[in-house]
This record gives sequence, C-alpha cells and structure tokens, in this order.
Amino acid sequence: MSPKGIIRNTAKLTVSFIGPTKQPVKSHVKMLVNKDTVVPKINTKGIYVTYLDTGIYKLKFFVPTWYDVVIDSLDCGENEDININVYFEAKEIKIY
Repeated sequence: MSPKGIIRNTAKLTVSFIGPTKQPVKSHVKMLVNKDTVVPKINTKGIYVTYLDTGIYKLKFFVPTWYDVVIDSLDCGENEDININVYFEAKEIKIY
C-alpha cells in the first residue's frame, strides 16, 4: 500500500511558472508532454502539480508572445518528487 498522497509507479511533478516580470504565471500556459498537449490547471501561486508514469519525457511549455521553454529529457522514477521552475522570457515585438 502506498503512503497517503503517493500514486504507485508514478512521479510527482510540481511546476512553478514564472513570467518575464518575475511574477507567477497563472494562465495561458500550454504544455506538451511528449506529443500530448495539456492545458495545466495552475493555482494562484503559479504552481501546477501532476503525476507522471515512470519513464523519460520531453516537455515543452509555451505562452503566446513569450519564448518556449523545452526540457529534452526528464527521467521520472517511481515515487520521485520532481520540482521544476519554468522562467518565461518575453519575445521582442516588432512594429513595422
């Protein structure tokens, strides 16, 4: 039996989203997990928590008008607690 709050054969992934002004990002984020698109449910502190099956993942985080953030290889082991801080940077907007 797993301890309370732990789902067997999974890793807990906690992602903190931080915008260009160093404030929490609470909306408009999309996430690509391998080839699946996810719209994360982010709390008021800019934090998203999910559980991933054990394995290796490619993650891509994107918000319109900000540069994408890519993690090419995230190895998730059983019962691991993984914390990631995602820092977005603003794209330069060109006016013609």
